[in-house]
Amino acid sequence: MIMFLDAHVKPYENWWRAFLRHMNTNYKRVVVPLIPTMDGNTWVPNDNAVGVKMMFDWTLFFQWFEDGNDLVPCMSGGLFGISRAWWHESGEYDYGMQMWGAENIEQSIRVWLCGGEIYVARDSRISHVFRSAFPYEINNTEIYINKVRTVETWFGNYKERYYNADPAARQFIPYKGDISSRLELQKSLKCKPFEWYVDKFKKVFAEKHMLPEEVFLIRDTLTGLCLHPTEDHGVEEIGCDVNFQSNRHFQWSLANDGAGIRSVGNNECFDANAGALSKEGSHVFMYRCYDGARNTQQLWKLQNGNIRWQQGFCIKGGPAGKLKLTSCSDFLQRRGVFEFYEKRTVTGPGSL
Repeated sequence: MIMFLDAHVKPYENWWRAFLRHMNTNYKRVVVPLIPTMDGNTWVPNDNAVGVKMMFDWTLFFQWFEDGNDLVPCMSGGLFGISRAWWHESGEYDYGMQMWGAENIEQSIRVWLCGGEIYVARDSRISHVFRSAFPYEINNTEIYINKVRTVETWFGNYKERYYNADPAARQFIPYKGDISSRLELQKSLKCKPFEWYVDKFKKVFAEKHMLPEEVFLIRDTLTGLCLHPTEDHGVEEIGCDVNFQSNRHFQWSLANDGAGIRSVGNNECFDANAGALSKEGSHVFMYRCYDGARNTQQLWKLQNGNIRWQQGFCIKGGPAGKLKLTSCSDFLQRRGVFEFYEKRTVTGPGSL
């Protein structure tokens, strides 16, 4: 077995046992631990701030996330275990890359497409110092070249998603170097197309809004104004005459399989605000979107003109200040004032 660990880490006791158990289950299984943050001065881990797994967006910027299962679409790259056999068989690193940057994305996609898998070992912890700034110079040109090599090798029909999200990357295509050996590896391992990876992690791609989705404005037909989230997690009505395509803060989409309503610009959903014991007259509240199956606070629908929470409260429209909640009892026998407006299908850059 081969273990890759950054220098600035502190493994917990018996961290390696889960790694061996996973890799002995399947020699093609790459394993990553839970990664608590650690204070670089005191060397004390923080078990309340834990990195679980990562995912990139179409610009190939990647962030931590957690969705409750053990499959890892993209690993961080600094802490993982792999069997020696699968390390060599799967193609090691792309040695045409320069310095570092995007090698974890390339390896993650390659492992999944070429017959392997990546799991998080939840009973293994290795804390890590996340520095606020790099102590060395970063060469962005080399990082771009690494990203382009990854995209040109593995993204297939999806490569334009990357170039559309980050147009500056196109100028580096001529400098990507020779990728023929990686393409030969692709053939020899009988690797699946990138479409397979998208389908495998379709829920993650969808939650990061990397797939085409229908977006819209929400208009109050009485005032002629549109809903807009405020910086302090409220909602107000302002004019609808905006550049709809470029201003994502005016766009809304359906969330949680249509059981919620999400602000595209800040990825927050209408929420019943569990902290407000009295809902009547309280301000509309936006909160980070969760899976609706686990969070009944965000089960909101726009139906029959009413933006309605499943437990009996509706949003009251109006042009003055932040919008408030009111009991839906008065709304049951008549149509409300809100409507979907300017619907269209877009593909976002995929920010968490």
